[in-house]
Amino acid sequence: MNKNTIHSIKNIFFLKIFFAVILLCTNNLYSQVGQQGTLHIEKDTYFYIGSGATDFTFGASPTAATTTNRTATSGKLMFADAISLLGVTSSPGTGHFVDGFVSTFSTGSFTFPIGDNGSYRPATVSDISNNTIETSGGLGINGAYYEINPTTIDANKNVAVTQLSNKEYWEISSASASASAKITLSWDANSDVAGLIANLSDLSIVGWDGIEWVEVPSTYVDGSTLASGTIITDAAVSLTGTMKYYTLGAVPVINPCLDLPIAAGSGVSWELTGWTPDVVPPTLTDVVTINAPYPGGSFVCNSLVLNADVTLLDGQVLEIVYGVTGGSKIIMANTSSLIQRDGFAAAPTIFLTKETRPLRRDDYTYFGSPINPTGLVPYGNLITQLGDAQASTGTLKGALNGMYSLLSGDAPAWQNLTTIKIGEGFTAKITNQAPFGYHPPASNPPATWNVLDYDFDYVNVPIKGIANNGDYPVTITKSTNALADYEGNYILLANPYPSALYADLFLEENQSVIDGVVYLWRASSQNAQTITYNQSNYIAYTKLGTTYTGPSSVTDLTFDGKIASGQGFLVRAYANGTVNFNNCMRLVSPLSNANFQKTKGGKAAAKKVVDRFKLSLTNVNGVYSQILIGYLPECTYQFDKMYDAPRNSVSTSQLFTTLDDGQKLAINGRPTFSLTDVVPLGFTKTGTKIENYNISISEKEGVFNGSTVKVYLYDKLFDVYHNFENGDYSFSTNAENLLDRFSVVYSDATLSNPDFDKSRFTTYIKNEVLYLNSSNEMSSAEVFDISGKIIDSFKVNDVLNYTRKFNHAEAVYIVKVRFLNGMITNQKLINKN
Repeated sequence: MNKNTIHSIKNIFFLKIFFAVILLCTNNLYSQVGQQGTLHIEKDTYFYIGSGATDFTFGASPTAATTTNRTATSGKLMFADAISLLGVTSSPGTGHFVDGFVSTFSTGSFTFPIGDNGSYRPATVSDISNNTIETSGGLGINGAYYEINPTTIDANKNVAVTQLSNKEYWEISSASASASAKITLSWDANSDVAGLIANLSDLSIVGWDGIEWVEVPSTYVDGSTLASGTIITDAAVSLTGTMKYYTLGAVPVINPCLDLPIAAGSGVSWELTGWTPDVVPPTLTDVVTINAPYPGGSFVCNSLVLNADVTLLDGQVLEIVYGVTGGSKIIMANTSSLIQRDGFAAAPTIFLTKETRPLRRDDYTYFGSPINPTGLVPYGNLITQLGDAQASTGTLKGALNGMYSLLSGDAPAWQNLTTIKIGEGFTAKITNQAPFGYHPPASNPPATWNVLDYDFDYVNVPIKGIANNGDYPVTITKSTNALADYEGNYILLANPYPSALYADLFLEENQSVIDGVVYLWRASSQNAQTITYNQSNYIAYTKLGTTYTGPSSVTDLTFDGKIASGQGFLVRAYANGTVNFNNCMRLVSPLSNANFQKTKGGKAAAKKVVDRFKLSLTNVNGVYSQILIGYLPECTYQFDKMYDAPRNSVSTSQLFTTLDDGQKLAINGRPTFSLTDVVPLGFTKTGTKIENYNISISEKEGVFNGSTVKVYLYDKLFDVYHNFENGDYSFSTNAENLLDRFSVVYSDATLSNPDFDKSRFTTYIKNEVLYLNSSNEMSSAEVFDISGKIIDSFKVNDVLNYTRKFNHAEAVYIVKVRFLNGMITNQKLINKN
């Protein structure tokens, strides 16, 4: 066997006469190219099959191989447009493909005959636009395959991508300025797609965008199975940007309101030995019979016969197209999910154990019923079953008591829970019993209650009954009170299913009767043995995002719009009518059911990245007030239902954005981002005592996630532009309302003014004298104390240097100076007598 190695020969990409080992393929010389031995193309070298050839044949020798150098200056086997590939095989060990890089100048469609480590894994580019041609000096579209875990590039993935292949990835790119194409990738049994997904509809191509692995919308090709198949992007993708690495990933369908496939085949059963007759899990067309206890693991089926119990562990999903029969049950852990597509199908018996967030004595949590609340004999109805709730480290039942439902309308009130209705929520309080102890030190009387004096624990709530499935309407009533924020307009609802509920679809379905916000109870500080909490109480969620009641270290909570099974939540009535729940809102992502006020199950898949950030107001007295500002094309500068959220907090001090009509918002959606946008902020507090505050920025996404776009807080009082890249902004005030002092802007007016750049200004206090020195003439000055109160104001008479007696207390002050050229600056100074 001959081995031909082509070594580095630079700058010969498109010459019509190459060295002897580089083939000049013209109509006069060659009609095809055959490779019968081992061919290796070294780095920075190109084996070019010109437009005169009709095909390239991979040799028949079982050990023949075509390889290229894979370094940064890789070698390439290059094909002109319309070259046919012959003799490509996927048989292990034959090497009848290119182990390395292939380039194409195709203008229509081309399949890269690529593989690695003996595995043939072709990729296709189609609907090609703006590919370079061989006479233009370009390098065409390049492709290579790596049988390597893609996390070697980076493990970060967008949270919508729940899992990455750990087997392989492709590199597809172009040096052209604007080349694009649809991409088709392939898989076989070695790709272990079955380890990624249970349903092909959840499979997607994902690409590395330079920061994380993100979804590239794509659809599997008919005839594909979990064992082998192909998948193609829904649209052409740019081949010239940052994204050049692609792999397969799990991106669960957000709205599983899909077709109802008809059963096919002879059926699949679970026996003591596993799945039979096939060793692979069933599909959506398989009728499944469980003949032996199923110990755990996600699977899908067309219908289910339960001759033995099925167990679902945390994060596992059972999706059934139609109904369930048989005398056994499904045993479900806290964050597992059961979903049925057909809303009229018979539902199974489930034994579900919900786990709350960490709670303390007299704390409250919000619930709902994922089963028919009449329950089962001998377990009783759901109210009776709740009496069996038990702390995870305790031995006593009865961990929950004080259960209430919310009466809305003109006479709002909490009332004792006597009946549970599907889709309606209720509250439950932690019982004063072990392990929820209270042990203050002798020196710490009740008046100085400390959260550390209370023991906390998770509460396990057993729920046994027939799973809810299908449509559930809930009648709601809006009060006649003219105030939109009147407490009688709030309705306590609950997810009625034993699977997560997608809040966005719930809001869209019911936008005619509710205001477009989901509120979840989570007080940011512990209840001091009363029903009243002393700071902000509710998480607010819209399609733009979420604001929280405290830092994650305090709230132990993340919420991204996936309402967990059994979770109660508030909405605000917009009109009298009916709120509807249906199967189209149910979510099957493996971790989407983990948001029951974030138990130990983990974090669910989140929304796509948008241009947004959060500002949080804090102080040493426990104040926490957070706002979200975001930009979406579907938003306006007015109130946008399903995107904006009014402030909804009892925090003693609050930060919010304001609209032109005076509305105060915790979540503010605005149109497509512009550097010239100005976001007015407001501030309120209780009492006139001087207090110190910090405003910080967090969770910057989209255009704000980097250094290109800077976020400034403009303090109108001191004419200060504070860049949040330099840290938090601190201020003090005794004012109860500041509605025209602060705003968010994205440029510092002083930075673009050359006159200001030339101005050098210093100020200090010495021996009770205030000194002002500047390189530009000063016209006037004002002195403020740290609360913002003016204590002195005077003219400077257009001079460069000025002194003035300063008979004030030792403290921090701010001097604001106006220059003759119209510019303004300020500086902080300390008076030390």
